[in-house]
Amino acid sequence: MGLIKQEFKKVCKFDVFCRIIIAILLLSFFISYYNAVNVQDAAKCQPKDYCRISKSIYETDINKAVKKLEKEQEKSLNTGSGSYAANKTVLEELENIKSYKNYLDNLKNGSSGGLLAEKQDSFQSRVRAKCKKLYKKLDASKVRYSASRGIELFMQTDTTDFVIAFMVLFIVFRIVTIESETSMGCLLAGSVNGTKKTTFAKWVVGLCLVCFLTGLSVLIKLIIYTGEYGFSSWGALIQSVRGYQAVAGEFTIALYTVFFIIFKIIGFIFLYTLFFLIAEIIKTPVLTFLSEIIISAALLFLMLKIPLSGNMAFFSYFNPLRCVDQQMLMFGYNALNFFEKPVDYMMAWLIYALILFVAMLAVIFNISSASAGVSFQVRTLEKNKKGTNGLKKFLIYFESVKSLKYGGGLAILFFAVVAVFVFYYPPQENLSASSDFYYREYVIKYHGNCTDKKCIKLSDAYKKLEDLEKDLELNGDKYTELAAKAASDELEKMEPLKKIIDYSKYLKTKKNAHIVYEKGYLMLLGRNIPGSYLRWCDILGVLVVVLISVSMWGMEEWYGTDVLCRSTKYGLKSINKRKMILNVIYGIIVAVIIYVPWIVQVSKAYQVGDMGASAASIRTLKNIEFLSIGQVTFLSYVIRTVYLAVSGMAVRVVQKLVHGKILTVAISWILMTLPLIML
Repeated sequence: MGLIKQEFKKVCKFDVFCRIIIAILLLSFFISYYNAVNVQDAAKCQPKDYCRISKSIYETDINKAVKKLEKEQEKSLNTGSGSYAANKTVLEELENIKSYKNYLDNLKNGSSGGLLAEKQDSFQSRVRAKCKKLYKKLDASKVRYSASRGIELFMQTDTTDFVIAFMVLFIVFRIVTIESETSMGCLLAGSVNGTKKTTFAKWVVGLCLVCFLTGLSVLIKLIIYTGEYGFSSWGALIQSVRGYQAVAGEFTIALYTVFFIIFKIIGFIFLYTLFFLIAEIIKTPVLTFLSEIIISAALLFLMLKIPLSGNMAFFSYFNPLRCVDQQMLMFGYNALNFFEKPVDYMMAWLIYALILFVAMLAVIFNISSASAGVSFQVRTLEKNKKGTNGLKKFLIYFESVKSLKYGGGLAILFFAVVAVFVFYYPPQENLSASSDFYYREYVIKYHGNCTDKKCIKLSDAYKKLEDLEKDLELNGDKYTELAAKAASDELEKMEPLKKIIDYSKYLKTKKNAHIVYEKGYLMLLGRNIPGSYLRWCDILGVLVVVLISVSMWGMEEWYGTDVLCRSTKYGLKSINKRKMILNVIYGIIVAVIIYVPWIVQVSKAYQVGDMGASAASIRTLKNIEFLSIGQVTFLSYVIRTVYLAVSGMAVRVVQKLVHGKILTVAISWILMTLPLIML
């Protein structure tokens, strides 16, 4: 507790930092007020006009109020009155109340009700069942007009949130980099409390500041908006606010606003921890500030530009900056497709954020204890009395502990597993065209050795279809409608049958070639994959290996213990040899995590059992007759694994040239990713 008080006094002394924080707070208040009185959205509804009109119809029956406002709207349009926009806004709010009953009935009767969801029959049926269960207790008659324009605008994600985010960034900048500016970092590492406890105290102090300042900014924003728009119906249900019809529960506006503010503060705590992690990694003031600005801009760009549907939707839904977009997170039940099961977006985000938050804290405190790990290595090497073999075994063990525990390697491997689990979509064969379906059926039927007997059967089947086609052309008028349709369906087999006959002719020219379903084998080898999934796996694998290796190779230099390691009996040479071995081991581990799920799922989805056949059975590999399909597949994944190991070793070369951690990671990853993209 004393350390926390000390850090608090150090950070909060009245100097330039406090003046800047006060200026940012005043700026957030001014922006909230400016946005309230100078509405920039399409409605351009002014507060004074809105208050006057909403009060005039507040206790009136909705249908009568709508008729009254429609007449006034027509009149104001003809006369050019400035209250037209406010009139239109109030009318839209009334229509929102009127339409809620139909909206709720649709949900209770099994309709999707317009909720965001993928258009898949099995998934949609589960969404409808879920909605019926969630909304069955709601009563539309309780939803009444509440003149809630002020609450609607308050809950929007706007410029004020960006100002608060900048304030959080500045707090982190002050807390983390103050030692770098005053050259006190090395003294803190050697103090009684140590770096780890000091880092914890700093994080707690920043956490308190973020909670207080964010809460203050949000409360002032609430007061400004509700005051300007004259809102007082705190007991009304949240569904009366435009944009929140999908909320699955009878929450009053007052209670929902409290939840909103709490989640807003929690969101900025998450963002604060992310900024704190980046600052702890870099330390240097200028690089820290620039890196956090660039990373924030990149995340914002991805969040705004990536659509909420398609293969890249995950990067928008679960973008870290969504933590402060409560308008998106809390507008109501939003069903996401998670392996054909509907999962509430808000709940999924909370679980994802909690895992990421814990992992970030683990990495932050591992970084702060990394120098202790290196020092422990040096002391243990000096005291070791074993022979050379015992020392070699010890070096491998300790380097693995140092990189996995102190360097955050275990957390990185965990994230790799999570990433594979989240991003991985089991391959499903698309047989939308009848020709694709029939071709697959023929391949399965004649699978195996391409014998003369099979070729004759295929030729006879094709000749029968040719005869049927000629007869249909000559005597088509004699066919009944049902017979003509049956003949037409049968003729759809001609194209796939011709393809497999050509394939069998090709196989006759190759040794030990079998009739195989090429699509599955090509997917195993990384060819013809929708979305280039295996390419993304390769890129992810390189990133994971680089992140694990960077601490292992650079820890001694970054914490100033490389000189101590050189002064030991065996020096850095033995240590570096063991690091090379560990890079190979890490490459194998990452390859198992990344590639094994893909191999298993492709094997389940496709016919890939004939691994003993010649690789030339696949026309793409027509020149590789001396190897089997299994051998080629095995070699392709061995090459991928070796490439991962080499990526880790390349980190050493880059680290010696650029020294900095972030630059080492960035350059190593880019250099080792470029060949994957260009191939």
